[in-house]
Amino acid sequence: LLLYVGETGAADRRWKGDHDCKAYLSAYGEALQRCGLPHQLSIRFCTDAPSDTRARRRMEQQLIQRWQPPFNKETRQRWATPFTADV
Repeated sequence: LLLYVGETGAADRRWKGDHDCKAYLSAYGEALQRCGLPHQLSIRFCTDAPSDTRARRRMEQQLIQRWQPPFNKETRQRWATPFTADV
């Protein structure tokens, strides 16, 4: 299950900063745990992404359109914003 697609030229810096996806991922893991469902969440980086910013962004949009990941803002009309309400 692919939850998020994002482009950056500096993944280490981007992921260390504030990012909504980190909160979504944490809440998703907690929800699965509360339901007693096994999970193995992981983060992966594509190391052969284009170095050119426009090409990376084009690739990002193609992947978002193909996979429709629920944590991307482009798919919120389909999925709504996941895991943002406190329970």
